[in-house]
Amino acid sequence: MEKIISLILIVIMLFGLVGCNKNDKESVASIDFFETTSSIDNNTVTSSNLPKTTSTSNATSKKSSTSKKSSTSNKASTSKNIVTSQNSSIKSNKTSTVNTSSYNKPKIIPFSTSKKNIDLVKTTGRVTFESGYGLSMLWTGSTIELNATCQGDINICLSCKKGSESRLKIYVDGALFNEEITTLTETTSLTVATELEYGVHNLRLVRSDDCEKGRISLTSIEIVGELSDKPADKKLYIKALGGSQITGWGNLLSDTWFENEFDRSVARDRKNQDGTLAYPMVAAELLDADISVLGRQGAGVALTWHESENKGILEKLYSKTAPNINTPYTQTREADIIIIDDGEIDINPSLYAKTGLKFSDITQKVTSFLTKLRSDHPNAKIIWCYGIDHDCQRRLLPEGKGGVALSSEEAITKILSQMGGELNGFFTLKMNYNSIRQGYPSVEEHKAAGALLAEKINEIINR
Repeated sequence: MEKIISLILIVIMLFGLVGCNKNDKESVASIDFFETTSSIDNNTVTSSNLPKTTSTSNATSKKSSTSKKSSTSNKASTSKNIVTSQNSSIKSNKTSTVNTSSYNKPKIIPFSTSKKNIDLVKTTGRVTFESGYGLSMLWTGSTIELNATCQGDINICLSCKKGSESRLKIYVDGALFNEEITTLTETTSLTVATELEYGVHNLRLVRSDDCEKGRISLTSIEIVGELSDKPADKKLYIKALGGSQITGWGNLLSDTWFENEFDRSVARDRKNQDGTLAYPMVAAELLDADISVLGRQGAGVALTWHESENKGILEKLYSKTAPNINTPYTQTREADIIIIDDGEIDINPSLYAKTGLKFSDITQKVTSFLTKLRSDHPNAKIIWCYGIDHDCQRRLLPEGKGGVALSSEEAITKILSQMGGELNGFFTLKMNYNSIRQGYPSVEEHKAAGALLAEKINEIINR
């Protein structure tokens, strides 16, 4: 009898254990972190209004650390409608400590068809939501950053204008994907991290070229996990406005090339540009600051090489989302520091002859722009940087009929003095000019200028 009772108790215990495990599994499987739409599934973006892509993919051998690149082989793919790549994806050296069913199934988080997840994404610079594209980085230094509690792989889908050769830098937990700039020629899927340990991981995308080739958009990400808290704003916020100097045009070319092979069209090729190493972004990095860059080659405060003022005068660009997007831009954060880099274009004799402007006209245009900046950012310190792209002491600017010609240094100093100078928060910073490079500073010169600017900012904010 005792044996029968014991057998009955054992059977009851076994059924109880099976029932707990079943309930646990059902509870875990019922968790759904993200909204999906009819246009998104767990494999690919299929929305009809997304940019069309090709059907090639890259398979990659895994690597043991983030510092070495892995070899890639190409294979045809018919299952996905996107270009895929896993080149040198960042890989964890640790084993995941969480392996539940809810963290084994990848989920696509869309940004092109829904604004649901955007509140958890930090954007710096002029980044805008565009239906069918996603979160679009429109200017040099435009940044998208997010945190995710996840494990395993991180895949991202990026879109751009086909054939544009748009360029950006991708960071996972601070490590640069592929250890170099990523170039896009079409909508592309990238595996940017593999075998990550379970925990909170940071993804940051930074545009390194300029606005000339249009948008670079984050369409979606695929992770095993969920988005975490939005990354916090940094204490100091900088805005930088100007021409090609603040976008880094030609900074990757050597001095020898300028001496022997100078060709302006080559100097303006985006392959020879890294805006993240232009001096405003160098200063922001040194100061641990957020930065928004609004720069375009040929742009000036009063004059421009562009045919239309709407596409080349800084005050006009400042009020728009992008040169080719006329939607008004709304300032969402007040700047602590505003950097203006200009001078060479605004004293160019051929542009003066073309426009017929006088010094009084220049003064009026500059004063109007500075007044607008002061209105939008009443507490900001405004620093006019000059001299990095031209000889700022050459007297080219006619002050008026019968007047003495002014250099850009004299003109800038005079106008800022009329605005109240340092007592009203207007400062100047002279930088070094290398005549060999024809107005295209090198990376090293940008680094030196960035350090000089960071020192100036520290001096101003600590007064």
